[in-house]
Amino acid sequence: MRKIAIILLVMAGGMLAITGCKKSDTNPLNDVSNLGSGSYLTFLAKTNTTFDISDLSNSEINVSVKGVGSPIDHINLYVVQGGGNLDTTSWGLIKSIDYTPDSTVVTASAQETATALGLTLDDFSAGASFTFYLRIYTEDGRQFDIINIDPSFESNSNYNMAFRFTVYIGCPFIAPVAGFYKVIQDDWADWSSGDIVEVLDGPGPNQIDLHKVYPNPAYGDVVNPLIVDIDPANGIATVPETQYGDYGVLISAVGGGFVFSCTGVIDLTLNHFSQTTDYGQNRLVLQKQ
Repeated sequence: MRKIAIILLVMAGGMLAITGCKKSDTNPLNDVSNLGSGSYLTFLAKTNTTFDISDLSNSEINVSVKGVGSPIDHINLYVVQGGGNLDTTSWGLIKSIDYTPDSTVVTASAQETATALGLTLDDFSAGASFTFYLRIYTEDGRQFDIINIDPSFESNSNYNMAFRFTVYIGCPFIAPVAGFYKVIQDDWADWSSGDIVEVLDGPGPNQIDLHKVYPNPAYGDVVNPLIVDIDPANGIATVPETQYGDYGVLISAVGGGFVFSCTGVIDLTLNHFSQTTDYGQNRLVLQKQ
């Protein structure tokens, strides 16, 4: 299993073995020296990853990244509509960005995004999503992007890789949003795509409660409700660090994302961890039924 599902096995000789099958301990990139002469980007900040539906003509996203590995010459920024794909021929080129050591600021306006997609701002609607891709061009002429890395490296929080990120057109959060949601994606793997889970409102006016989502009762018990705080102006969500579940070991989560009442989408990226193990960044996407 890829989910936490910490297995407590009482061996015949009386020895207790604890196995965490969420991540492999033999991943070669656990040692940065194994990266050789390659290169990747790491996020320094995500200053803004939403476009404002009420002011699209002036909206701009902004993230800061830093290179690790071989010297970088420049970065190309691409975009696709929706959840993205690995068909690079479908990526729309927004622009090329000169690389600045220590911190490179990557920006894109809503208008630049629309142009790259062959659209106009009138085609944009509240709650719509876009996937942005970054491609490195090194000083010696090589290129690196999401295509030529192992996906498990991207989910490892130790790397904080910045080869892609999601941007939404924000919309105000208006409660209530409680109800049943279909699981679109659960990297934590407590649930499978297509499963139906229940989301609760509150306890505050701009909050939702995910204690019926994590942990899945088949794998663990609730310790504390996993509460999501939501900015009512734009749907940006924050999940404070919470020790939420007992899977045989106590598991905490922290992170954020978006909760859009206008489209019924919950999209969160959570770092799950125990006292001794960090299980990396795991995305949860739910669609209201």
